[in-house]
Amino acid sequence: SRGSAGRSRAGVPPAAAGELERSFRAAAGQQVWARLARYDEAVAAVRPRGPLWYLGVLATRPGYQGRGLAGRVLAPALAAADAQRLRCGLETSTQANCEYYRRHGFTVTAEVRVPGGPDTWWLQREPRPA
Repeated sequence: SRGSAGRSRAGVPPAAAGELERSFRAAAGQQVWARLARYDEAVAAVRPRGPLWYLGVLATRPGYQGRGLAGRVLAPALAAADAQRLRCGLETSTQANCEYYRRHGFTVTAEVRVPGGPDTWWLQREPRPA
């Protein structure tokens, strides 16, 4: 989807975004592309409308897990969303991640089932008072 100033949500100019999409689609193949499209549609159906901070991929290499690194990356984003009085949202495909995000104030608001895809959960966190 397009944001302001003719840029995609990721801040990439539309022409470049289109070229990236074509390249990815060619590399992935039609079957994978179709499965990804079904996944995106299923997540979009449960994603709440209105403004929110969408939190993308957060991953920690297994040997570094349990040291608080992800929490240190997450904390400034949550603080900024709180300052703007915006909720945060994300999806995850692992139950362990649901538990991790619950400890940071998120709640599971929807389960997403996609045939041939991973079970996925949409989580949301309401802004906290400053």
